[in-house]
Amino acid sequence: MPLHASTREALQRYLNARRRRGGDSDWLFPSVRHRQMCSRMVNYTFSCILRRAGIALERRTQPRIHDLRHTFATRVLVQCGADRGVVARHFVALSTYLGHADVRNTYWYLEATPQMMTDIASAAETLVGEMCA
Repeated sequence: MPLHASTREALQRYLNARRRRGGDSDWLFPSVRHRQMCSRMVNYTFSCILRRAGIALERRTQPRIHDLRHTFATRVLVQCGADRGVVARHFVALSTYLGHADVRNTYWYLEATPQMMTDIASAAETLVGEMCA
């Protein structure tokens, strides 16, 4: 599981407390009726958390909860560097962590990562240069 031990421990404490209060649900963060939370409530809650934490108050466009997923994915890829073998190994793991049924659904994160695009373009130019020489 790609979570730090302290995060897993905190989640376990949360789940234990929720069960003690009669909240047995398949959802990690259920609604008050023990059902799936609607996206509006999730987004509203995330917005409240950002405001209380003083995050991005001056920004016109506020971060979205999905931005956390995007940031995680792109930072994982950037940390791989230009080594294609490392990228390939991490890419499969990343696809699994993101819950993608098909690894092709993860490809666009390469395009969304400027450093990766620079590395890919550089590698392509080198390859083309070698082919033309």
